[in-house]
Amino acid sequence: MKCDVSFGDSFARRSTVIRCGAAALAIAGSLAAAGTDALMLCRATGGALFAVPACVSGMKAVAAGDIAGLQGPPGPQGAVGPAGPQGLAGPAGPAGPAGPSVTATFANAAAVAGPAATWTKVVEKTVGPGWWVAVATVADLGAANTEVYFDLGEEQRSMATACQLRDAGGLVIGNSGNFGSFSQFVKNYSGVAVIGGIAVPPGSTDTIGLWCRSEFDPVSAGPAQLMLLQVGVIAP
Repeated sequence: MKCDVSFGDSFARRSTVIRCGAAALAIAGSLAAAGTDALMLCRATGGALFAVPACVSGMKAVAAGDIAGLQGPPGPQGAVGPAGPQGLAGPAGPAGPAGPSVTATFANAAAVAGPAATWTKVVEKTVGPGWWVAVATVADLGAANTEVYFDLGEEQRSMATACQLRDAGGLVIGNSGNFGSFSQFVKNYSGVAVIGGIAVPPGSTDTIGLWCRSEFDPVSAGPAQLMLLQVGVIAP
């Protein structure tokens, strides 16, 4: 702005100078306002934001788009969605280890008789190497030739019988017993089961037999059956 005006009258000259000064002040104020509007957003080291004309040392200029809004309160829980489709079947797992095999063999015998108080062999079978479980059953175990006591009438006579499982060396691997009575009119024979187990070393054989006896009279036993199961192992 230029205010070079010359007047002869001193009053007029003073009025013109005042108006020029006012205009200069107005222009300076506009420039100052324009400088105030042109601020920059700066972030201090601690994270605080400042609007300043220029970022100073320790501040970093921030664009308006980089400023995230304040965290609002959490919204309500949404509705449960529908179940998803059935997934594909997974691959088959590896085969498990083979289980222990079991082999069964049997021996059968008809009725046998033996003297009193003497072990009498009823049935036996020879087996090869491995672990063996023996189960023997015998029917009609009692006193033989009870006809000699028919003159007893109603008198009762005691009867005690027992059976054992043995190996070839005579080792007892199972036993069972029974007690009863008989008379001329009553014959209390019984059935007995005996269970045992044995280990036969590799390259060897052994014989498992069922032996029975009657303590006071000749024994009668049978028919009988011996079942032998070869198993993987007999746990202690």
